[in-house]
Amino acid sequence: PTPDIDLTVYPDECDAFGHLNQASFLSLFERARWEMLARGPGMDVFTRAGAWPAVRKTVIDYHAAAFPGDVLRFQQALTHHGRTSFTMRQTARRLRDDTLIATAEFVFVCISREGRPVPVPADVGRFMNARPSGADVQRLTVNGVSVAVDVRGAGEPAVLLVHGYASDRSMWQHQLNHLEGFLRLAPDLRGMGQSDAPDLGYSMTTY
Repeated sequence: PTPDIDLTVYPDECDAFGHLNQASFLSLFERARWEMLARGPGMDVFTRAGAWPAVRKTVIDYHAAAFPGDVLRFQQALTHHGRTSFTMRQTARRLRDDTLIATAEFVFVCISREGRPVPVPADVGRFMNARPSGADVQRLTVNGVSVAVDVRGAGEPAVLLVHGYASDRSMWQHQLNHLEGFLRLAPDLRGMGQSDAPDLGYSMTTY
């Protein structure tokens, strides 16, 4: 897994009421990404490959306030890894009480100095544990969202294996490989694994 990044909220990042403001959230999410790369393939991983990750789309949900002195723990996961683009989902939690402060989704397109799309550096995918689709993976459209589902075996009853938050279907590999005699279905929930990450719709009711 990628390393957790802990960052402290400072007064100059807050508004007149002492809340961490939305512009500073963007800065902290970006700082967490670069710190993560610094601990892995290096902050120059893109320039070494002649590429630059240009942000194409940003979606942030604010869940709770953060204040000066709070330490926020940032976690990041690669939810989509294409040839020239990738999507990263990040969360920020207050360390002292594990309160979810914000979640964010960033879509990046790698471009050259001339502004043309170029491949995502291989070191990024390896470090972020991106996995290619396997032969048993199917893609189904559910409520307009393309979802990756690992389908194994045949028979009745079917067994549906649903992973927990911030994980993906890979947690069920042992059961998928060895639970013979049943139809086994293990989806990546929307926004996780190899399923699409839409702008909205991450409530427990939607799941």
